[in-house]
Amino acid sequence: MQLFITYAHESLIEVQELVEVLTVGGHAAWFDNQLLPGQDWKQELREAIQRCDAYLYALSKDAIDSEWCQWEFATAVRLQKAVIPVLLEPDVPVPRSLQDLQFADFTQGIAPKEIAKLMGALASMQRLPASASPPVPADPKGIPSRAWESMKHWTDAFVPTAHQPQTETEDIIGKFAANLWRGWESVGGRILLTNHRLLFEAHRGNYERQPLAIPLNEITGVIRSRTLGIVPNGLTIRCVSGDEYRFVVGARKKIISIIEQYGRLAGQMDPRR
Repeated sequence: MQLFITYAHESLIEVQELVEVLTVGGHAAWFDNQLLPGQDWKQELREAIQRCDAYLYALSKDAIDSEWCQWEFATAVRLQKAVIPVLLEPDVPVPRSLQDLQFADFTQGIAPKEIAKLMGALASMQRLPASASPPVPADPKGIPSRAWESMKHWTDAFVPTAHQPQTETEDIIGKFAANLWRGWESVGGRILLTNHRLLFEAHRGNYERQPLAIPLNEITGVIRSRTLGIVPNGLTIRCVSGDEYRFVVGARKKIISIIEQYGRLAGQMDPRR
């Protein structure tokens, strides 16, 4: 049986142990497939849930709080997938819609009795009515669990990290290889997007005195353009100060979406982008 597992990245070790149990039982689990910056995460996850035979919700406090976990759970219910809760931590506020389902309790470790409950729940293919789907945000905040490891992006190999989060609430949303134009000079590196700032870090082969940091709430406009009038990968960022920054980057749509979601441009962007 093909299984999709929803989990918080903080519970990765416990989930890996759960996957070992499932594998011995003859099941295949979709849990460590990495999502990459620039991908449409919702589309990738929706397609994976659609392909699975059953859905496992690895319940922890972090998973309950995660908007991405909430979105995955709601998607599985709406797609009428069999739902199996697996409790990883004690005192987790289990959603009311899950409380009547058969579940496995691994809060005290993986015990034979709980493995039997897990396999029994899988065999019963228990489902929830579509009406039990919880309301979730259209654009979940944060990062899906499968994208955390891919935040160790390939650009890390040649772009030194110049920025650190400024506050506990600042999270990295994506990393994108990019060139920054300074007059007629192109500086190679990457755009690092957080929920607070757009950052540019130059790669090791370039000299850049000061890493660029633009608060998202200071961005007043984003303009798409074409490199040499041909390749549609130009992006100009306009700021409150009147400054403009020109980039060449492949993942324009994803970058614009993040700026719109977390900055001052919500609802102001051209819907035809």
